[in-house]
Amino acid sequence: MIYIVITFYCIYCTYRIFIRKQKNIKDTNITFIKWRKLDNYWMYMLSTFALISCISLFSYFLTKDDVALYVGILAPLSVVFFLNALLHYIMNDYKILQDITALNEKIKRHNTRMDKIKLKAKDIEQKI
Repeated sequence: MIYIVITFYCIYCTYRIFIRKQKNIKDTNITFIKWRKLDNYWMYMLSTFALISCISLFSYFLTKDDVALYVGILAPLSVVFFLNALLHYIMNDYKILQDITALNEKIKRHNTRMDKIKLKAKDIEQKI
């Protein structure tokens, strides 16, 4: 029973962190493991995958059924890859490949807004 509760909690947390990543909400803590920086999204995805794989190994040793082992390892792995592809699809404005010209226009608009803000800040500093 405790395994079901822990698994449900991990899957729910992974779903919530997926929604945060989808809405581009930045995390405050980042974990560095050797050459790669991992944010909370990847930490939850990997921990959920490890937990489900351990449960499938436990069920394999109890039942001696190969299907439990294959499904317990391959199904979460395919879900991780699918969610990662879906995340990038959503973050690219529901396009498979990102539109570079639209991205450049967004960057230009952002830079002009930042220039206006910097000019206003300089005016305020001179008045003080």
